[in-house]
Amino acid sequence: MVKIVFRPHPNERVKGYYIERFNDKDSKWERIADLQPRLRAEYIDKDLVDGKVYRYRVIAYTFDGLLSHPSRVIVTQTLSKPQKIVNLQASTDLPKKIRVTWQPVKDAVEYKVYGSTLGFGAGFKLIATTKNTVFVDNINKDGYTKYYKVSSVNKYGIESLKSQFVMGSTLPVPAKPVVSIEKGNKSVTFILSSPDKRAVKYLIKKDDGKKVINIHNVHSPYTDTNVQPKRSYTYKIYAIDNNGLVSKPSEVEVSF
Repeated sequence: MVKIVFRPHPNERVKGYYIERFNDKDSKWERIADLQPRLRAEYIDKDLVDGKVYRYRVIAYTFDGLLSHPSRVIVTQTLSKPQKIVNLQASTDLPKKIRVTWQPVKDAVEYKVYGSTLGFGAGFKLIATTKNTVFVDNINKDGYTKYYKVSSVNKYGIESLKSQFVMGSTLPVPAKPVVSIEKGNKSVTFILSSPDKRAVKYLIKKDDGKKVINIHNVHSPYTDTNVQPKRSYTYKIYAIDNNGLVSKPSEVEVSF
């Protein structure tokens, strides 16, 4: 916006003022406001382009329609937009949340964070306003992908252009464990491994056809001696990482 202030005309025959702005595209003056009464000598021109030069002049008119000569032309420029955000990054290794960071912008008083599940510049909506250069988006889902843009805002409320988008994601659940077994007459031993090296322990759900027993805090190798002859058991083995995320199960059936 631009604020135009001038001294009221001393002639009491003056009814009001025409405010004119030069149209660079058409190379002509355009009347943008009619101010009344004579003592009203202030006008704010809004919704202008940031960082652009504008030219104005004022013409007084009397009650009987006479026009004064135009005032001298005033040349002014709206404030430029703040610097665009750079070095925008989003995490891919945190459980159930995404951490978005960016480089601080000089003279910025706050930042606006936009999010989208579509990506590629589409569907972005304002999700947060912050004074920090870090934003944590609590997703509460595993393996969830989201895209982000950030803009800076200065003390005048002028917002920069949005940054290029970045993709972030929450940590997916661990990979299913790889299971091999060594069966004895009255026992079965499980050799477990984690394809993505994330498992710190395993959970085994043992189904004997009548009930399911949960065996917690399992480490490889694990031997189950609580078996009976002429019985079949179904084992579901889950990998658990240090964040407590649980994989999908690998299933093994063992008959004695």
